[in-house]
Amino acid sequence: MIATFRKAFWDSRMGVLWLAVGLALYAAMMMSFYPMLVAQAAELDDMIKKMPKQMIGMFYSGDLDEFSVSDPGVFLQGRYMLWAIIVLGVTVGNQAFNAFINAERTGTMDLMLSLPVSRRGYLLGRIGHTALTVLVVLVVSLIVFLGFTLVVDEWTLSVRQQAEAILAAFFPVMVIAGFAYMINALIPSSRHFGGGLVYVFVFGAYLVHSFCVTIEALEPIRPLFLYDYYDAGQITREGLNWGHVVLLSGVALVYLGVAYWRIDQKELGV
Repeated sequence: MIATFRKAFWDSRMGVLWLAVGLALYAAMMMSFYPMLVAQAAELDDMIKKMPKQMIGMFYSGDLDEFSVSDPGVFLQGRYMLWAIIVLGVTVGNQAFNAFINAERTGTMDLMLSLPVSRRGYLLGRIGHTALTVLVVLVVSLIVFLGFTLVVDEWTLSVRQQAEAILAAFFPVMVIAGFAYMINALIPSSRHFGGGLVYVFVFGAYLVHSFCVTIEALEPIRPLFLYDYYDAGQITREGLNWGHVVLLSGVALVYLGVAYWRIDQKELGV
């Protein structure tokens, strides 16, 4: 398992590095606009409140009457963390498929099977690699935003607020990773809808949850989506919700547990 983990992380080290750098540069670009948003907050808030509530609900799940573009928590959630989760979700999905199904399709699975490691050990090594990838990217993001605290006077979030809001994204991303690994373990490589299911899980759930904020008929199904249990803006205002952390952790462990149980029964193609 350890050897698999080391190899997976070593092989992907440059990809992880550039992912972290790319998100850091994106954060820097977004933060360059923040002082101007604060200066024109009243005008922008008035303009945004005239927009359809569904559009605001795409990145804000709180009380729409209290929405303000100058709220640093709202800015962090809508301009960075939401997109970081989606990007990381796609990344961990690709890692999960590269571990098994892509290796089957490219005919390299026989090399993996020749190694002195069990399927479950191989799976655990790849899951550990995915978890470390997510943590590295989130820690780099946290360092970048803490740096903004020193140079952007308008950025008033404390170290604790930023740490809780950014690092808590680990849990919804690991739910996505767990789902992707489970799909890998359950679906044969000859089937081509596995990746589509993961992308629907990432993007489709986000879109439906966004409309649940403002469409009353969809409100009952809102708790079914993982995006209902993570909101950086809410965390900066109210603190970390440990109930949500426990729930997301439990769901991720269930998905990964199914993958761990089923991987020994999966018929692998070489």
